[in-house]
Amino acid sequence: MNDKEELTIEEIHFSKERGLHMALNHPLFAKLTEELCNFFIESGAMNYVEFSVCSDKFGMMNVCIQRAEGRTPAQENMRLKEEIEKLKNELSLIKKEPL
Repeated sequence: MNDKEELTIEEIHFSKERGLHMALNHPLFAKLTEELCNFFIESGAMNYVEFSVCSDKFGMMNVCIQRAEGRTPAQENMRLKEEIEKLKNELSLIKKEPL
């Protein structure tokens, strides 16, 4: 394979849970994937890692790499908020019980 090969779409589908999924085939994507995975591993991250890039056309942009089976930062935030509310409710019930 060389860098001038055509980009091909191997698979594409959409789901409410995961959004748009596209499997692309091109040597540059293969190299980018390898380097992003190395970055993820070297960062020591467990679920996701974020970093910023700068483009003359778009300015600063944030990039998030996460494990496919993991949660996005927003999903984890929502889960933790729900857990806090549940614990608050349990605590208020305990406080109401006679000693």
